[in-house]
Amino acid sequence: MATQASADLHAIRESAMRVAQALLAKGQKGDAIEILTAWASAANDQDGHKLLAEALRHGPDNPLAKAAFARMEGLQTDTSSLDAARAKWSPDVLSKLEKESKPTSGGWQAEVGYNNNVKYRGQIFHIQTEDSGIKRPHIITHLFADGGRILKSYKRSYAELIDREDLVTQVRSWMKGQHKEMYIALREGKFDGIIDGKEPGGMEILEGAPNPEVSKKKGEPTAKTEEPRGEAKKPEPPRVESKPAAKASPAEVVRLSNPALPADTARPAGPPSPPSASTPAMPAITTPPEVVQEPLRARLHVIRGFGNGPMLHELRGDEFIVGREGQVRILDDKFVAPHHARLVFRGPRLDIDPLANYPVFLRMKQPTEIEVGDTFVAGEQVIRVEANPPPNDGPDRYPTYFYSSPKWPTRFRLVQLWEGGVPGLTVVARTNCLQVGRSNSDLNFPNDFWLSDNHCVIEDQGGDHDSHFLMLTDLGSRGGTFVQIKVSTPLSTGDELLIGRTRLRVELLPF
Repeated sequence: MATQASADLHAIRESAMRVAQALLAKGQKGDAIEILTAWASAANDQDGHKLLAEALRHGPDNPLAKAAFARMEGLQTDTSSLDAARAKWSPDVLSKLEKESKPTSGGWQAEVGYNNNVKYRGQIFHIQTEDSGIKRPHIITHLFADGGRILKSYKRSYAELIDREDLVTQVRSWMKGQHKEMYIALREGKFDGIIDGKEPGGMEILEGAPNPEVSKKKGEPTAKTEEPRGEAKKPEPPRVESKPAAKASPAEVVRLSNPALPADTARPAGPPSPPSASTPAMPAITTPPEVVQEPLRARLHVIRGFGNGPMLHELRGDEFIVGREGQVRILDDKFVAPHHARLVFRGPRLDIDPLANYPVFLRMKQPTEIEVGDTFVAGEQVIRVEANPPPNDGPDRYPTYFYSSPKWPTRFRLVQLWEGGVPGLTVVARTNCLQVGRSNSDLNFPNDFWLSDNHCVIEDQGGDHDSHFLMLTDLGSRGGTFVQIKVSTPLSTGDELLIGRTRLRVELLPF
C-alpha cells in the first residue's frame, strides 16, 4: 500500500513539474511556485528536493518556498498556505492543465507564446505573442507600453495550416516570425506616431506567412538592407582637347620609327635605295602586342590597416584570395591567415566565402538574429554568446544546499575572448537583455576607444527552451557591431568587413 502511494505521489510530482515549467514559459511565475512548493512539501525525499530547488531558483524570497523548506526540514512554521495551495492545485487540476497543452486527435489547445521586454527611446515596451488555439486558429501579437496599455496589435489567421501534418511546427514558426515583425517594426520607428499620441494604434490584420525583414544569423542581407549594385560610378578621365598633328616629313618618319638613328639623320624622298656593303642593314621594327587589362569590377578600401600594406585593392577578374599571401594581401596583421577568405564574382554579385573556419565579420545594418555559440565584435572586443549551464543547485542527501551567490533564472551570458581563445570577462543576463559599451552598460570596457558608451544590446526574444532566439542590435554606435559570417554571403556597396583587425569597405562598380 505504501509502495502504491509513493508511486502515485511520484506521478503527481512529475505532472506538477511539467505544468509549472509550462506556466513559467508563459510568465506565470506565481502560479508555478505555488504548484512546486505545494507538492515539494508533501514529502521530504529526492522528488521533493527537485521541486523545491526549482521553486527556489525562480523565487528565492517567496514565502511559500521558505515555508516548504521549513516543513521539509521539520522546523516549526505555519504551513497552512501550503495546504491551501495543494488543494488548489489538486491532481485533477494538474491533469486537466496537462491535457490542455498536449496534442489531441483534433489538434491542441494552444502553443506557449513569446514574451519579452524591449528598450526603445529610453522606455521599456513589452511584446507578447499568443496562439488562440485550433478552435480559433489565429496568432495575436500585442505591443504594450507602461502600465499594460496596448499600443498596437497584429492578428494573423493560420486556418490554411490546419490540415498539415507538421501543424505544430508551422504554428511555432509563424508565432516566432510575427513576434519578430513587431520587434523590427518597433525598432524601425513604425510606431513612433502611436507612441507619441499622434496616430491611432489598434489591431492590424495580416495575411500569409510572416516575413520579418531581419538579417539571419549567417549575415545574409535581405531585400530591404541590400543596396543596389553598382551605385559607385567609375571616375571618368579628364578630357584633353587635342589638335590635329602636323604631317611628318619622310626623314622624321624614318627617325621616329627607329630611335637608334641620330637625330639629324635624314633620307631623301622617294623609294629607298638598297643598302651598300659599307652601310649596315636597318633592324626590323617589331611592335609589342597590346596588353589588354581586365575591367575594374570592385574596390576594397582599407579603413583600418597595419604596416605597409596597400590602402586600396582593385578587383579585376572573377576570384580573389584574401590573406597574407592572396591577391588581396593584408600585411602585418597577425590575426590574418595566409588564405583567410575568398571573394568570388558570381555574375554581377560579389560573394565572400570564409576559408577553413577563419573568422570573417560583417558590419550589421539592422537587428540580427544570432544563436548560442555565435561570436560578434564590438569595438576591439570579441564576444561569444553562451548558454547558462543547467542549474545544479539542488540539495545533497542530507539535504544541504551549496552556499552560493544570488542567481538569475536567465538563459544566456556573454564572454569576452582573449588571444588564444582564453575567456575573459563574463556577465550573466539578469533580465532578458545585456548591453555592451564603454560605460553605463552591463558589460563595460572603459578603455576601448572604438566602443560607444552604449554600443549594442543582445536580447532574448522568448519562447520555450528549444526554440528561443536572440536578437543583436547596434545602438547607433560610431564603430559599428560586426557579426561573424559562416557561409557564402553576398556583399553590397558600403558593406564593411573585418578580417583579423583590418577593416575593409566594399565598393562595387558598374560592369
